[in-house]
Amino acid sequence: MLRKESDIIKDIHHPNIVRVHGFHNISELFVIEMEFVDGYDLAKVLDNVSTQAPLTFERMLEWTLQILDGLAAVHAANISHNDLKPQNILVDKASGVAKITDFGSSRRLEDVWVWTKRHGTEAYMAPEAALEGKRGRDVSDIYSIGVLLYEMATGRLPYSSPHQLLTGVQIAKPREINRDVPAALEEVILRAMSRRPASRFPNCGSMRAAVQACLEQLRAEAVAAAMPVRSEPSQLGFRPPSSSPLYYLELAKQRLTEGDAQGALEAAEAAVDRSDGHPQYLRMLGGICIRLGYHRKAAEAYEQLLAAFDRGYPAEAHQRGEVLERLGHLYISLQRYGEAVAIYERLVNTVDRPYSRFRLAVASSN
Repeated sequence: MLRKESDIIKDIHHPNIVRVHGFHNISELFVIEMEFVDGYDLAKVLDNVSTQAPLTFERMLEWTLQILDGLAAVHAANISHNDLKPQNILVDKASGVAKITDFGSSRRLEDVWVWTKRHGTEAYMAPEAALEGKRGRDVSDIYSIGVLLYEMATGRLPYSSPHQLLTGVQIAKPREINRDVPAALEEVILRAMSRRPASRFPNCGSMRAAVQACLEQLRAEAVAAAMPVRSEPSQLGFRPPSSSPLYYLELAKQRLTEGDAQGALEAAEAAVDRSDGHPQYLRMLGGICIRLGYHRKAAEAYEQLLAAFDRGYPAEAHQRGEVLERLGHLYISLQRYGEAVAIYERLVNTVDRPYSRFRLAVASSN
């Protein structure tokens, strides 16, 4: 899966994208060779805003333009990032330039659910992605940039829980939280964050033009008045109610960080039960089981996930292929060779890769 990240962006050269030069195998280690950025991620910036280190609207709009420029290059290559959040935006200390990184994590089935000390992918996820895992490609990334800009301007997230995101409660407008937010900027944020994908900016270029107009207006007004700033750190809160399966998802993450493997597993299983076996939670459960070495339980989760795909649950070809590969590997580790052969035969018939043929030969020889 890490190899995929390198393959995704190795041919994209842009000053606002962290360059991946290639990948290598050193003994049993897989290594990605990347550009070194001497700086910090945007999350650190937002969490440390203060009167001594204020964040100007000029600076946040400049970063937004740079992020949009980098993302436009990604979209031009027919790729969507799928995981834009402050932790995935690096700021170079010397130049102040923002660079997009981490093109692989959102494409790994279990890594969407990895615990972070701040907050995770869910808070920046477009509604269509959060509800059914559906991506509008360009416009889903546009939504995430809208959330980034909302947080930069207000110091808060638009929703305080996944339940609010999924049900679409009315969010506070940026100017209701921070009266210094320019009216034109508020309009840009709210359009980017429209729940209906068709109502958002259709592409990075159209959003960039609107952000550039805001920046020019701000600079013109700053001639007569001081440039407005945000001087308070981000006030974050994105936690689900206890009745939601997402509550058990968060609990599973917390138990993992505490080293409580059994507690993480129990919470993950509860999340699947509360969601009536929703594929999004099944893939999370399978990923946690693999991390903990519970291969039998992982196989059960991936079997249910594959069954959901076969019943018609929307999944891209690479997602189906990844589940098949994971399940085949698990069957071999469990010495269930007959089932492994069936899985790899299916893989060879649908995604004819040398690796799949090799694994089929391994399973058939046992």
